[in-house]
Amino acid sequence: MVKTHEAEPKVSGVIATPRRFLRDILTDYDGRTYDTGRSLAVFVVTAMTAMQAWAVFKGNTFNPTEYGTGVAAIIASLGVAIFGDNAKRPADSFGDVVNSSERDKK
Repeated sequence: MVKTHEAEPKVSGVIATPRRFLRDILTDYDGRTYDTGRSLAVFVVTAMTAMQAWAVFKGNTFNPTEYGTGVAAIIASLGVAIFGDNAKRPADSFGDVVNSSERDKK
């Protein structure tokens, strides 16, 4: 079962922008339901970056071609997953608000 979060309290200033940005990346079309594919993609890219940083810290060489190919493959597969998810999306939801600035006005 997918967890949804309640509306977040209004936060102004510098903290609001990164929080809203992260929420927009990780949530589904309604902006409230966390999407598993998006969350996994962010986790994998973060883990790949951390592992590469650890390898460089330990003295190994950094190969940008291999790293870039891996990250590009993850991002491409996320695009395919989101495109395939459109088939499950209700037909009447295509007009709904998708970005947080408009959603927060409601």
